[in-house]
Amino acid sequence: AQALADAKTEQGPIEIRLLGMDSCVMSMVEVCYELPENVQWLIGAEGSTPLTGWPYYKILGLLLEVETQKLAELEIEEIAHGICEEYIQYYSDYYDAGISVDIASVDLSLQRKDKLRVAIYGLTTYLLYGLNLPRVREAVILAHWRAQSYKFENYADLWDFCNLLQASQPDNEDIAKYCSIVKEAIAEMAKSRYYGPAFQHSHGLSLYFPWRESWEI
Repeated sequence: AQALADAKTEQGPIEIRLLGMDSCVMSMVEVCYELPENVQWLIGAEGSTPLTGWPYYKILGLLLEVETQKLAELEIEEIAHGICEEYIQYYSDYYDAGISVDIASVDLSLQRKDKLRVAIYGLTTYLLYGLNLPRVREAVILAHWRAQSYKFENYADLWDFCNLLQASQPDNEDIAKYCSIVKEAIAEMAKSRYYGPAFQHSHGLSLYFPWRESWEI
Protein backbone atom coordinates (compact mmCIF):
# COMPACT_ATOMS: atom_id res chain seq x y z
CA ALA A 1 0.00 0.00 0.00
CA GLN A 2 2.79 2.41 0.90
CA ALA A 3 4.72 1.70 -2.31
CA LEU A 4 1.66 2.32 -4.46
CA ALA A 5 0.76 5.45 -2.54
CA ASP A 6 4.29 6.77 -3.10
CA ALA A 7 4.22 6.00 -6.83
CA LYS A 8 3.62 9.50 -8.17
CA THR A 9 4.47 11.58 -11.18
CA GLU A 10 4.69 15.34 -11.45
CA GLN A 11 0.98 15.33 -12.20
CA GLY A 12 0.11 13.29 -9.09
CA PRO A 13 -0.58 9.63 -8.28
CA ILE A 14 -0.31 7.10 -11.10
CA GLU A 15 -3.63 5.61 -12.12
CA ILE A 16 -3.26 1.81 -12.12
CA ARG A 17 -6.09 0.35 -14.14
CA LEU A 18 -5.09 -3.23 -13.43
CA LEU A 19 -2.71 -4.61 -10.78
CA GLY A 20 -1.56 -8.21 -11.23
CA MET A 21 -0.20 -10.17 -8.26
CA ASP A 22 1.98 -13.07 -9.44
CA SER A 23 2.22 -14.54 -5.96
CA CYS A 24 0.34 -16.87 -3.61
CA VAL A 25 -2.70 -15.90 -1.50
CA MET A 26 -3.01 -12.33 -2.76
CA SER A 27 -6.70 -12.25 -3.69
CA MET A 28 -7.64 -11.40 -0.13
CA VAL A 29 -10.16 -9.04 1.41
CA GLU A 30 -7.32 -7.50 3.43
CA VAL A 31 -5.21 -6.87 0.32
CA CYS A 32 -8.13 -5.16 -1.43
CA TYR A 33 -8.48 -2.66 1.39
CA GLU A 34 -4.72 -2.03 1.52
CA LEU A 35 -4.69 -0.87 -2.08
CA PRO A 36 -5.20 2.86 -2.68
CA GLU A 37 -8.09 4.32 -4.65
CA ASN A 38 -5.98 4.75 -7.80
CA VAL A 39 -5.99 0.94 -8.35
CA GLN A 40 -9.09 -0.08 -10.31
CA TRP A 41 -8.78 -3.88 -10.66
CA LEU A 42 -6.82 -6.63 -8.91
CA ILE A 43 -5.86 -10.01 -10.38
CA GLY A 44 -4.56 -12.61 -7.98
CA ALA A 45 -4.92 -16.11 -6.57
CA GLU A 46 -6.53 -17.09 -3.30
CA GLY A 47 -4.41 -20.23 -3.20
CA SER A 48 -0.90 -21.20 -4.25
CA THR A 49 0.63 -19.97 -7.49
CA PRO A 50 2.99 -22.50 -9.15
CA LEU A 51 6.68 -21.59 -9.16
CA THR A 52 6.47 -21.07 -12.91
CA GLY A 53 4.10 -18.17 -12.22
CA TRP A 54 2.03 -16.47 -14.88
CA PRO A 55 2.38 -17.45 -18.56
CA TYR A 56 3.61 -14.00 -19.51
CA TYR A 57 4.21 -14.75 -23.16
CA LYS A 58 0.54 -15.71 -23.54
CA ILE A 59 -0.69 -12.73 -21.52
CA LEU A 60 1.54 -10.27 -23.36
CA GLY A 61 0.40 -11.82 -26.64
CA LEU A 62 -3.18 -11.19 -25.56
CA LEU A 63 -2.37 -7.56 -24.76
CA LEU A 64 -0.64 -7.10 -28.11
CA GLU A 65 -3.78 -8.38 -29.84
CA VAL A 66 -5.83 -5.99 -27.77
CA GLU A 67 -3.52 -3.12 -28.70
CA THR A 68 -4.30 -3.63 -32.36
CA GLN A 69 -7.98 -3.27 -31.49
CA LYS A 70 -7.38 0.03 -29.69
CA LEU A 71 -6.76 -0.79 -26.04
CA ALA A 72 -8.37 2.38 -24.74
CA GLU A 73 -11.72 1.47 -26.27
CA LEU A 74 -11.96 -1.84 -24.39
CA GLU A 75 -13.29 -2.12 -20.90
CA ILE A 76 -10.58 -2.93 -18.37
CA GLU A 77 -12.91 -5.62 -17.06
CA GLU A 78 -12.64 -7.48 -20.37
CA ILE A 79 -8.85 -7.38 -20.24
CA ALA A 80 -8.81 -8.61 -16.62
CA HIS A 81 -11.10 -11.53 -17.47
CA GLY A 82 -9.00 -12.34 -20.55
CA ILE A 83 -5.80 -12.55 -18.51
CA CYS A 84 -7.48 -14.91 -16.04
CA GLU A 85 -8.70 -17.13 -18.85
CA GLU A 86 -5.20 -17.33 -20.36
CA TYR A 87 -3.80 -18.30 -16.96
CA ILE A 88 -6.34 -21.10 -16.38
CA GLN A 89 -6.04 -22.40 -19.92
CA TYR A 90 -2.25 -22.58 -19.63
CA TYR A 91 -2.30 -24.65 -16.42
CA SER A 92 -5.13 -26.89 -17.58
CA ASP A 93 -2.53 -28.65 -19.75
CA TYR A 94 -0.84 -29.86 -16.56
CA TYR A 95 -3.89 -31.47 -14.96
CA ASP A 96 -2.36 -34.97 -15.19
CA ALA A 97 0.60 -33.72 -13.15
CA GLY A 98 -1.74 -32.90 -10.27
CA ILE A 99 -1.63 -29.13 -10.72
CA SER A 100 -4.47 -27.11 -9.18
CA VAL A 101 -4.73 -23.35 -9.66
CA ASP A 102 -7.18 -20.55 -9.07
CA ILE A 103 -7.24 -16.91 -10.07
CA ALA A 104 -9.70 -14.06 -9.68
CA SER A 105 -10.35 -10.63 -11.13
CA VAL A 106 -11.60 -8.20 -8.49
CA ASP A 107 -13.37 -4.87 -9.04
CA LEU A 108 -11.88 -2.36 -6.58
CA SER A 109 -14.32 0.48 -7.19
CA LEU A 110 -15.30 2.33 -4.03
CA GLN A 111 -18.92 1.29 -4.42
CA ARG A 112 -18.00 -2.42 -4.45
CA LYS A 113 -15.50 -2.11 -1.61
CA ASP A 114 -17.90 -0.14 0.57
CA LYS A 115 -20.68 -2.68 0.07
CA LEU A 116 -18.42 -5.56 1.07
CA ARG A 117 -17.01 -3.65 4.05
CA VAL A 118 -20.48 -2.97 5.44
CA ALA A 119 -21.53 -6.57 4.79
CA ILE A 120 -18.51 -8.03 6.61
CA TYR A 121 -18.97 -5.63 9.51
CA GLY A 122 -22.58 -6.75 9.95
CA LEU A 123 -21.70 -10.43 9.85
CA THR A 124 -18.71 -10.24 12.19
CA THR A 125 -20.57 -8.05 14.68
CA TYR A 126 -23.35 -10.63 14.87
CA LEU A 127 -20.97 -13.60 15.06
CA LEU A 128 -18.90 -12.06 17.86
CA TYR A 129 -22.10 -11.85 19.86
CA GLY A 130 -23.28 -15.26 18.66
CA LEU A 131 -20.11 -17.03 19.82
CA ASN A 132 -21.64 -16.93 23.30
CA LEU A 133 -24.39 -19.24 22.04
CA PRO A 134 -23.29 -22.90 21.75
CA ARG A 135 -25.35 -23.54 18.62
CA VAL A 136 -23.85 -20.58 16.75
CA ARG A 137 -20.33 -21.25 18.01
CA GLU A 138 -20.46 -24.88 16.85
CA ALA A 139 -21.87 -23.83 13.46
CA VAL A 140 -19.01 -21.34 12.97
CA ILE A 141 -16.41 -23.97 13.85
CA LEU A 142 -17.95 -26.52 11.48
CA ALA A 143 -18.27 -24.02 8.61
CA HIS A 144 -14.67 -22.93 9.15
CA TRP A 145 -13.51 -26.56 9.12
CA ARG A 146 -15.39 -27.37 5.90
CA ALA A 147 -14.72 -24.13 4.00
CA GLN A 148 -12.24 -23.89 1.14
CA SER A 149 -8.93 -23.09 2.77
CA TYR A 150 -5.46 -22.02 1.68
CA LYS A 151 -1.87 -22.05 2.96
CA PHE A 152 -2.08 -24.58 5.80
CA GLU A 153 -5.67 -23.51 6.59
CA ASN A 154 -4.62 -20.00 7.61
CA TYR A 155 -6.93 -18.47 4.99
CA ALA A 156 -10.52 -19.28 4.04
CA ASP A 157 -12.72 -18.43 1.08
CA LEU A 158 -15.21 -15.96 2.51
CA TRP A 159 -18.11 -16.84 0.18
CA ASP A 160 -17.74 -20.57 0.84
CA PHE A 161 -17.58 -20.03 4.60
CA CYS A 162 -20.74 -17.91 4.54
CA ASN A 163 -22.53 -20.41 2.33
CA LEU A 164 -21.71 -23.33 4.64
CA LEU A 165 -22.61 -21.34 7.75
CA GLN A 166 -25.93 -20.31 6.24
CA ALA A 167 -26.76 -23.89 5.22
CA SER A 168 -26.00 -25.19 8.70
CA GLN A 169 -28.41 -22.72 10.33
CA PRO A 170 -31.55 -22.78 8.13
CA ASP A 171 -33.76 -21.44 10.94
CA ASN A 172 -31.48 -18.57 11.96
CA GLU A 173 -32.80 -15.53 10.08
CA ASP A 174 -29.94 -13.29 11.23
CA ILE A 175 -27.23 -15.60 9.91
CA ALA A 176 -29.17 -16.08 6.67
CA LYS A 177 -29.46 -12.31 6.24
CA TYR A 178 -25.85 -11.41 7.00
CA CYS A 179 -24.36 -14.31 5.03
CA SER A 180 -26.54 -13.52 2.01
CA ILE A 181 -25.40 -9.90 2.01
CA VAL A 182 -21.72 -10.91 2.15
CA LYS A 183 -22.16 -13.47 -0.64
CA GLU A 184 -23.96 -10.95 -2.84
CA ALA A 185 -21.24 -8.34 -2.30
CA ILE A 186 -18.49 -10.84 -3.23
CA ALA A 187 -20.38 -12.05 -6.30
CA GLU A 188 -20.64 -8.47 -7.56
CA MET A 189 -17.00 -7.68 -6.82
CA ALA A 190 -15.02 -10.80 -7.79
CA LYS A 191 -15.02 -13.37 -10.58
CA SER A 192 -13.07 -16.54 -9.82
CA ARG A 193 -11.78 -19.35 -12.03
CA TYR A 194 -10.07 -22.56 -11.01
CA TYR A 195 -8.65 -25.74 -12.49
CA GLY A 196 -8.03 -28.93 -10.54
CA PRO A 197 -9.62 -30.21 -7.33
CA ALA A 198 -7.63 -28.33 -4.67
CA PHE A 199 -9.33 -24.96 -5.15
CA GLN A 200 -12.71 -25.96 -6.58
CA HIS A 201 -14.68 -24.01 -3.97
CA SER A 202 -12.91 -20.71 -4.60
CA HIS A 203 -15.12 -17.69 -5.22
CA GLY A 204 -12.57 -14.91 -5.54
CA LEU A 205 -11.83 -13.49 -2.09
CA SER A 206 -10.32 -15.09 0.98
CA LEU A 207 -9.54 -13.66 4.38
CA TYR A 208 -7.10 -14.45 7.16
CA PHE A 209 -8.89 -16.99 9.37
CA PRO A 210 -6.40 -19.08 11.40
CA TRP A 211 -7.45 -21.75 13.85
CA ARG A 212 -5.64 -20.19 16.75
CA GLU A 213 -4.71 -16.71 17.88
CA SER A 214 -0.94 -17.19 17.82
CA TRP A 215 1.63 -19.86 17.05
CA GLU A 216 4.46 -20.96 19.29
CA ILE A 217 7.78 -21.46 17.51
